[in-house]
Formats: sequence, structure tokens, C-alpha cells
Amino acid sequence: FFLSRIPPELWLKLAWPLYWASILLLLAVLLFGQSVNGAKRWINIAGLQFQPSEIAKFTLILLFARLTKGFGSSAREFRYGVLGFGCALLGILIPLALEKHLSAIMLMGMVGVVMMFVAGTKLKWLAAGAAAAAAFVVIYISFMGYAGDRVTAWLHPELDPGDTGYQILQSLYAIGSGGLFGLGFGKSRQKYLYLPFQYNDYIFAIICEELGLVGALLIVALFAAAILR
Repeated sequence: FFLSRIPPELWLKLAWPLYWASILLLLAVLLFGQSVNGAKRWINIAGLQFQPSEIAKFTLILLFARLTKGFGSSAREFRYGVLGFGCALLGILIPLALEKHLSAIMLMGMVGVVMMFVAGTKLKWLAAGAAAAAAFVVIYISFMGYAGDRVTAWLHPELDPGDTGYQILQSLYAIGSGGLFGLGFGKSRQKYLYLPFQYNDYIFAIICEELGLVGALLIVALFAAAILR
């Protein structure tokens, strides 16, 4: 609510400073970040642990909005619509690649492409960029063992139930045990030692376990309402 009260003009002025601050935080993760399960994504500042990539998601959208306003109809030209947006996007994606944060790379890449389309970048250039991005993902997964293991575990968690597939299988147990109406709010069993990182990556699995299919659908409906709004 309070962020929505901030005038758009102020966000416009803050776009570049916040963008550079996000890049500095992403680079700081590589130097001082905490390594969890083979990937560095978290940083601790003054006792507050967070992922700078979450801040970068917001600042990328903010900067692309500013660039869209600045470029205007020039976004149809390669110099602005591709190079301008592309260089800004790479400033965020390269540190993320070094962090081995494939999910954030894919998410922010897709957001960037949508905003470039809205700004007026020609479809033929977006299609070429999408093809290059797909090739990058394949190469990245092939050479980055951690990312490749994550994809394999996602597709076939049962092949390695004690290691790479453990979290996914435990989350499926949580979802399945919730049934139609769930075990009751706060009564999850999987969050006690069974499902790691249940407080962030797998919080939806716990919601399914505690509130069941009905509660899960209500959460999805709330997201849908926010998107429509």
C-alpha cells in the first residue's frame, strides 16, 4: 500500500540508481554470499538474510519502464529496441548466471521479453533472442552440473529419492496428504524435518497439506485477482 503511494515520477528517478545497486548486491553475493546446496544466492547484511535477485526482479521492471518511456517510438529500431534493452538485461543476467540461479534467469528473461514487446521491439528480433536464449539454457544446463541435476530431479525425482529428488518427493507427499480440505491450519507434518526449505521454495506444498485442494485453489484465485487487478 505504501509503495503504491509513491509518485511514478519518483520511481522514474530511482530506476537507474536502484538498477546499479541491484547489480552491486548480485556481485556481492559472489564474494560474500552463503553457499546453499551448491549455489550462491543469499547474502546477509546487518542480520538480514535475503536474495538480491528478488530486488533485481523489481528494479529490472522499473528500468525497462523508464527505457520504454525514454526510447518512445525508437524502440522499433535495433539500436534501442534490442541493444538498449538487451544490455540492460545482461547486466542482471550475467551475475545471476555466475550465481547458478537458472530459475531467476528464465523468469527475468521472460519478463524482459514481454516488456520489450510492449515497448515496440520488432517480433523478428524477439524471436531471434528467444532462440538464442533457448540455446543458452541448453548449454548452461549441460555444463553447469548443479543446474542439470535440478532439471533431472524435477523431471524424475524418483531416480534419486535420497538426494537430488528428495525435496520434490517430500513436497508431493505434502500435497497428496492434504486431500480436499487439508490437515488443518498449522498441522502440517512434512514441515517438521521432512521437507527442507518449506518456509520459502516449498511453502505452497505446506499450504496444500494444511488447507487442502480448496485452500490451494483459493490461494491461486487470489494470485489471479492480483494479476487481473
